[in-house]
Amino acid sequence: MSEPPERSIHTLLQRTDCLRAHLQGQDGGSGRSADQQQQQRKKEKEQEQKKQKEQQEQNKQKEQQEQNKQKEQQEQKKQKEQQEQKKQKEQQEQRKQKEMQRQQHEQYSSECKQTAETARATSSRARACAECGKTDGGLQRCGGCRVVRYCSAACQRKAWPAHKKECKQV
Repeated sequence: MSEPPERSIHTLLQRTDCLRAHLQGQDGGSGRSADQQQQQRKKEKEQEQKKQKEQQEQNKQKEQQEQNKQKEQQEQKKQKEQQEQKKQKEQQEQRKQKEMQRQQHEQYSSECKQTAETARATSSRARACAECGKTDGGLQRCGGCRVVRYCSAACQRKAWPAHKKECKQV
């Protein structure tokens, strides 16, 4: 029942070869030496480092892009604020101009009213004696202002104290 010694040696050798092949398969296959395995690990380590560097570069680029984006957004915000301030200043200027125009219009209207009242007063005086109000006959103008009319020298003397202030203004 036992095998001949040649055969058992042969079987042992086969098993040893099988185990060696199995172990070599774990080490990377086709019977690499320790130097080759070390070189392979070195290559893998270099590749890993290269990947890490690439990842770091990508992260730096992303950070730079994010910073640029933030700067751009800040610039846009700043420009928007400047435009808003400019718009507000323009609106204030428009309000000031409108207010000035309104005041000028009021002043002009007031002057026009005064001129009209003066003209009415003057025209009514021009048609009647400033003292007695007489309208018929030959009315003569005041020698000083040439605006007020009187029917006689007596009316002119009577009205002189009051007309004196008016006559000097005209």
